[in-house]
Amino acid sequence: MLPKDFYEDVPSRCVKECGLNADDIFISIAIPTYKRTDLLEQAINSALNQDVTGGGGVKYEIVVVSNDPSADLSHFIEKYKNFDNISFYVNAENLGLAGNMNRGAMLAHGKFVSYLHDDDLLKPNYIQEISKILLDEKYNDALCILNSFEFIQFDGTEIKYENTELKQGALKIFAKTFVRKILEAFINLAFKFHNFKFDRKDIIEITPEIALHFLPGSIYMAPSCGTVFNREKFFEAGGWSEEGEMSYDLYSFLRFNEQFKIYRIKEALGIYRNGVNISSQRSTRINFCRNDFALLDRKCKDEKSNQIKKYLRLRFMPHDERDEVYRILNLKPYTPSFLELLLYRIKNYWFIKSHNLDYLLNIKGI
Repeated sequence: MLPKDFYEDVPSRCVKECGLNADDIFISIAIPTYKRTDLLEQAINSALNQDVTGGGGVKYEIVVVSNDPSADLSHFIEKYKNFDNISFYVNAENLGLAGNMNRGAMLAHGKFVSYLHDDDLLKPNYIQEISKILLDEKYNDALCILNSFEFIQFDGTEIKYENTELKQGALKIFAKTFVRKILEAFINLAFKFHNFKFDRKDIIEITPEIALHFLPGSIYMAPSCGTVFNREKFFEAGGWSEEGEMSYDLYSFLRFNEQFKIYRIKEALGIYRNGVNISSQRSTRINFCRNDFALLDRKCKDEKSNQIKKYLRLRFMPHDERDEVYRILNLKPYTPSFLELLLYRIKNYWFIKSHNLDYLLNIKGI
């Protein structure tokens, strides 16, 4: 049952209808968009150019939903008129980010609905690989399969996770890499000494415990680049919530995870574009901190750990943004000592290893 705040009183006008039989559609790729026609075409093409030869012969549709009531999609209608697996809709009113994400799921026909933001991309093997997982009975209990992704800059330059801090200088990078290798050797030796079994899994379960460990911040990451939901369970869980404003996805994922299981696949099947989305704006980053810290206060009971995490997060922000967040949260400026940082990273490394999250070390930059 859909909640009332899914804007049922706001219609979405269909300007191009999907020609597939609704009962035959296995996956719906929902692309919410707003005034980004240049990048939207790239996103659509990545969704269309899928190799489905090894995906069990599943059929998929693409549902593009514009949140701009005045949008002119005639170019797209003409360009994709010969593709029977794509539809275009225009909302009569702007539903907001979470609202348009919900609308995409409502307009979809597949058993599963996958999200692709209009500035991101899917790799050609996405449908093939994600279908294998969705058809596996082992994951029938999943509400959501989180996709991993690589990063590209707006100009198309690829970013490797381990190179995201090149501006820090060669000496600092070397020192960080050296300390990281020492920590990894120490943790591996400890696991071996205690006879712990450590398996590198291609698919892991994300739990609220794991998610809270990475606050502030989101282990679920952006709900784009192929993050896929069981559509029926998605509606049962209440859909995307506007709580938390720009942190709506983190708040929603935590709520989803309290009701259903969520898994993350290790292989990167999507490409996330840096530098053009609202998340890169200064005001948004400050708002993320404010909302994430509010969630941290509400969820975490260990006040000492809570404060240290706050300081660690703020320490790596630009000085002007950090000062503004200090003011908003009424926090006293503080810089952790080298020992505090070292102990925190050891504890974090142990947690990641013990939960089979080794591949996330690169993503988190630990």
